[in-house]
Amino acid sequence: ENLSNNLISNVIFLDSNGFKNMNVETIRDLKNKLQKKPFYNDKRLIILDDVETFNTNSINALLKIIEEPNDNDYFLLINNKTKPLIDTLKSRCLEFKIILNNSQRIKITNFLMDIHNQDTIIDQDKNALNSLEEKLDILTIEGHASHPVSIKKSSADESTTVIAVTSDDEVNIIACQIAKKSFNVKKTICRITDSAYGNDLTVFGDNAIDILISPENEVKNHLKDLILHPGAHQIEKFADGKVNLVSVRARKKGKLVGRELKGIKDDMPETDAFIASIYRKGKPFIPSGETIIKENDEVYFISSEKNTDQIVDEFRDHEETYSRVMIVGGGKIGMSLAKEIEGEYKTKIIDSDEEKCASLSKQLDKAIVLHGSATDEDLLKSESISNIDIFCALTDDDETNL
Repeated sequence: ENLSNNLISNVIFLDSNGFKNMNVETIRDLKNKLQKKPFYNDKRLIILDDVETFNTNSINALLKIIEEPNDNDYFLLINNKTKPLIDTLKSRCLEFKIILNNSQRIKITNFLMDIHNQDTIIDQDKNALNSLEEKLDILTIEGHASHPVSIKKSSADESTTVIAVTSDDEVNIIACQIAKKSFNVKKTICRITDSAYGNDLTVFGDNAIDILISPENEVKNHLKDLILHPGAHQIEKFADGKVNLVSVRARKKGKLVGRELKGIKDDMPETDAFIASIYRKGKPFIPSGETIIKENDEVYFISSEKNTDQIVDEFRDHEETYSRVMIVGGGKIGMSLAKEIEGEYKTKIIDSDEEKCASLSKQLDKAIVLHGSATDEDLLKSESISNIDIFCALTDDDETNL
């Protein structure tokens, strides 16, 4: 009945016998089948088995169909890799590597679930993509991150999360907008480096971007927290900054060193703190009240923001509050950190670019801007480097920072 109504199956399977002697008539037959509507819905799967047996003429003929497919036609090419696919065919496909142990019996539904949930990276750097393919179990697509054709190749749909983290803010924004509008993806995460965009997501369109992230801003905030809380090694914030997870290394003169952990309640009866974990000689364990704190233990505790410094002092000798900060590097991180702290700390910022120094002078109110090299010992001495409490090396060059 379906055939009489000029309908065809939603699944078309062609094995190697149909391609060994592929000719114009074979292609025409397949092409004619694809002009007919499927039985049940618009989507159709064309499975081509033993692709490694294709000859050049077969592949060229097949390319004519694959290059301009119907919107809802999906081609699955199966190759046992005894003979790699030629580049002209491979460049038009997403590659899924499925490795089976002969003793395993794995259902095709599990394969499709794995493929559906696999991570995909889009980039224009082919060498970088090849390196990632070798190291990670991911798919890679060579193309522009904000081009619809690149996103389409990734099979983006309602279950997809798009994370746009290129170095170009505008590319990231456009990629998220296209992913939401054209492919209705589940969630978009967008990296923004320019603070001028602000945190108002509505300016990018209705629900176009779900989450804004800024690695540079995260680094700046982390550095600021370490300056505000002398002695702390790491600080992670929760509940909009009301709760801190802090790591501190126990020192010999700390009040709790050599004592049981429950002694912290005797020292600070009105302060709430929870010791979540301790790293001792590189190995973590969950402490109890009877745990004795030893020198060089790395202690992780949870507390409110206002109690952080008081608890840090329990594990090390009290440290005076910092007052003088020197920043090397007037990039986005260096400039934003100086802007944040210049009102509370005596701040100096050094950069080797004269134009950048001029720009920094206009943007900063109280910080002193110095033009010169961070490795110039005479410059550092003339600026009383020995009296500096915190020295932040934040240039784009690792060697210079070290």
